[in-house]
Amino acid sequence: MKNYYQILHIEPDATKEDIKAAFKSLALALHPDKNQGGTEESNAKLRDVFEAKKVLLNDKDRSVHDKEWAKDKFKTGFNQQGMNDKKDMLAGLSDSEFMRFKSDMVRNILKDSKSVDKESMKAFESVESLRNDADKFLDMHEDLEPDEAKELLDGYSESEIKNLQTIMNRKIDDAAGKLDKTCAEYKELKDAFSEDKENINKIMTDKLTELRGGGTQEYDSPRPR
Repeated sequence: MKNYYQILHIEPDATKEDIKAAFKSLALALHPDKNQGGTEESNAKLRDVFEAKKVLLNDKDRSVHDKEWAKDKFKTGFNQQGMNDKKDMLAGLSDSEFMRFKSDMVRNILKDSKSVDKESMKAFESVESLRNDADKFLDMHEDLEPDEAKELLDGYSESEIKNLQTIMNRKIDDAAGKLDKTCAEYKELKDAFSEDKENINKIMTDKLTELRGGGTQEYDSPRPR
């Protein structure tokens, strides 16, 4: 897809004033009067510049463009990575982003079985399994003592624990972000999510330290349910 920020030579966080200034500068440089009536290439670039300005100055259109551009950028970067980096990228996705990625992957496989390489499939399947494990861990850890919760991580490699930690942090942050700020219990619920995240990270860090031959950490008391 077209990257309108690249077309206007601006950053993704550009303001509307930045967009207008970039458009004016490029439109003048590409104007037919300055290009001997305009070559086919310069005219095509000018059309892109007008299109970029129109989209980026419309908040709704810009939001759609940004989401599609980010998804396209992710796919491009994903395909260029090795196995471990692919897993790290997938672990950092939200649940909805991961499901969209899964839908795109299935669609590509149905269209052309060779369009998705075996390494990408293995990375996806591995992280999908970890995401399911993360849901189970989040459901169970509050009913367990920290050492018991840590035992749930037995059998996982260091990289798998790191990805589990990334997945759970994202899930907790996303859930906290959906809280109704007008709710009377908002602060209490927000604090509960923060406490959950802190304790889970301690458990994960302690398990990683154990795998590396180190000691253990002190834990806060489990939060009453």
